[in-house]
Amino acid sequence: MLVSSHPTPQSRILFHRRIRKRVRHLAPCLNLDADPYIVLVDGRLYRMVDGYTTSSHVPYSEPLFSARRWARDDSSQASIE
Repeated sequence: MLVSSHPTPQSRILFHRRIRKRVRHLAPCLNLDADPYIVLVDGRLYRMVDGYTTSSHVPYSEPLFSARRWARDDSSQASIE
């Protein structure tokens, strides 16, 4: 936009272009999967990344390995068009 001579009302500046950075900025409490992927829905491409909530304290359970934390699988997903 700064170098374009034809900005429109729909023009936008993306401060966080990478999907992991964007999701981390919006939901810093999630542990994000390392590999975002693309899905095709109704002819449109969306970038997806899986996010997981983790905890070192789970009620009524014991850790399997002391270095590991419990994680709930597929606790959230983010999509960016």
